[in-house]
Amino acid sequence: MTKIADEATISVTTRQQLELDRRRAAERRDHHFAEAKRWDALLARIDGLLAMVNEAVHQPEGGATPDAPHDLRAGILALLREHQSGLKPIEVTHRLHERGFRAPGKTSLPLLVSNMLWRMEKKAELVTRTRGGAYRIRQNGTGGTE
Repeated sequence: MTKIADEATISVTTRQQLELDRRRAAERRDHHFAEAKRWDALLARIDGLLAMVNEAVHQPEGGATPDAPHDLRAGILALLREHQSGLKPIEVTHRLHERGFRAPGKTSLPLLVSNMLWRMEKKAELVTRTRGGAYRIRQNGTGGTE
């Protein structure tokens, strides 16, 4: 480009060249956005496969790792049925961990267990909390899963 003394007197060829350059840059940008979307989709599929592989690798010898809230609830109830005197939340957590239970997400297993015990006491009325902080199955409740 030549020096332009006045912006108002820009030559037609220079303006056309700038417009062409702008169109090419916009096409490149659009192409890169489309490529980025394809790469994002590929990475998402790979992440999904990695999650499945990691889950399979971390399964205990006895079978699938319980990871749904219903499985956590069933595991807690099974432990409380075995220990009629009751267990504290951390004891429940340790015993579930020994049985191969792993927290499915970022939330820690002790927090999941504590919250589930609280819900089972307050809402489902299946368990009761003793003065010492241990949870046990209610005497008048069946303690079964719904």
